[in-house]
Amino acid sequence: MLFGVKEYVPALMEYVSKYRADLHFGSRLISVDGPRHAATFAVTSADGRTVEEARSFDMLHVCPPQRPVDVMRDSPLAGEGGWIDVDPASLQHKRYANVFALGDASNAPNAKTAAAARILTENPAIAAVYTRTQLDNGALPRGRVPTLVQRAWHSQLSGDLYVVQKPYAMFGSNVATHGSPYAYDTNVPLMLFGPRWIRPGPSANYAEVVDLAPTLAYLLETRVPSASEGRVLAEVLRTGTAVIATPQAAKPAR
Repeated sequence: MLFGVKEYVPALMEYVSKYRADLHFGSRLISVDGPRHAATFAVTSADGRTVEEARSFDMLHVCPPQRPVDVMRDSPLAGEGGWIDVDPASLQHKRYANVFALGDASNAPNAKTAAAARILTENPAIAAVYTRTQLDNGALPRGRVPTLVQRAWHSQLSGDLYVVQKPYAMFGSNVATHGSPYAYDTNVPLMLFGPRWIRPGPSANYAEVVDLAPTLAYLLETRVPSASEGRVLAEVLRTGTAVIATPQAAKPAR
């Protein structure tokens, strides 16, 4: 098979014809001798026999075998081969009924490629799908939802695809979720108390958890943490102004 997603094969075959490329199926690269420009392959014939063949090259482009990340392969969710063990029809885990897996992380018979992201976005309940490559390189589009997705991403623990449902869409029979980046899931009232520092009454400005560290640093007259992404909540401070301050506006350390 030239490619695991059949819709791509016709376009690929056009390039095969254009560049007069020869296709060799059943070949597995086992070693490369760089100085001698030689590559050795294990070639399996139609009758199942396997022999080694050495071929010379001017340029060699090699794609490594796809394999699951260690944290997934070593977990109880993994099946044979290290992929998440799901029913290919329902994508539900075979042993844990509350676990579902989509895309390249599962052992469903799909190609391990970003084509899975394209297929998922065709679902009317899916707002966006981001790949590991996009997230590892910070290549998401601008906007509040992509920003929250990027913050939730962990290269060692997260899967190969990050799926964002449309507002109020649910997976399965769930009636609620904490997994979406939308305001109804992420908004939690922030309460600050301290008559000496805090103005009484509500504030209509948007605040985030990351704003707490620079705000406390400002009140303590100390340096803002170097990795801080938040701002000083100046609008709720007695010492603040109507203008929203940034972390850089915090008082310098004594």
